[in-house]
Amino acid sequence: MGLEFDLINLDKEELISFSGIGIGTKLRELSGMIVAGNIVNWYLLHNIGDRISFINDTDDAQVLFGGTYNISDFFSFRDVTMRIIDELVEAEILQITGSRIIDEEEDISALILKNIWDPALTGNNYF
Repeated sequence: MGLEFDLINLDKEELISFSGIGIGTKLRELSGMIVAGNIVNWYLLHNIGDRISFINDTDDAQVLFGGTYNISDFFSFRDVTMRIIDELVEAEILQITGSRIIDEEEDISALILKNIWDPALTGNNYF
C-alpha cells in the first residue's frame, strides 16, 4: 500500500494534505508529479526559516527537529492546500482545468490542475 505523506509547518501549525486535488500523497506521486512540486516549492519558498517537514500516516510518533510528536498533535493544524493552489493560480503557474469524481456516493471530487508556466512546455515563451 505504501506510506502517505502530509507536509507540516510546526511554527505556523499549518499542513498541506494535498486533499481535493487527486494527485496522491505517496512518495512516488509527490516526487514525480509537477503539480505536487509546484505546491511544495511555493510553500517552502514562502516560509523560509520555518520548521517544515513531511510526516507519514503510519507512525504514531514522529521525530522532527529534535522533538517527538504524536500524530494527533497535527490534527488541529490548519490545512492550507487550497490557499496555496489559489496563490499558484493567481501567479499564473497553475490552472484549474476541471474536476473529477473520486467517490460518487460520498460526493467527493478532486480538482484537475495543470502547470501552465513551465518555459519547457510548447507555446510558453518566457525567455
